[in-house]
Amino acid sequence: MISKVRNAASGAYVGNTRILKIFNLGVNKRIPKGISSLRAECEYLIPIVTERTADLIKGGLQQADITALGEAPAKLTDADKQQEDAKKQRNQATIERDEADKELKKIKTKIRNFVKTAFAGNKAMLTQFEPIPKTRGGGGKDDEGGTTPPAPPAQ
Repeated sequence: MISKVRNAASGAYVGNTRILKIFNLGVNKRIPKGISSLRAECEYLIPIVTERTADLIKGGLQQADITALGEAPAKLTDADKQQEDAKKQRNQATIERDEADKELKKIKTKIRNFVKTAFAGNKAMLTQFEPIPKTRGGGGKDDEGGTTPPAPPAQ
């Protein structure tokens, strides 16, 4: 949207550097990439475009583009809010996952300790409850052990 306005201004005000600077042309100003910067740029351009609509339309800008520019700040605000809400949800999901992981590790430890006590003399049963060693990409304190998985118990 901003580039359309700038292109129309370039066509409408050829050689008039004073007016082109108003549209942030000729001052090496790039189109912003962040939502808040884009919103600020749109809010800056709206009154300028409104004041110079006839010239900009002659320069190639369409009325639909002017309307879209007027709606852009609200849409960008909504997009920013949705993005922030998504970040919060992602963070909350991570917290919940980590809490569930801690709880699962506690339960596994309790079960393994119970099995060690209850089946102290039964090697086959103890083998079934040994941690499975992690392979590539794994790691962690819970599953320590050798490089081969435990042998299945004899039946």
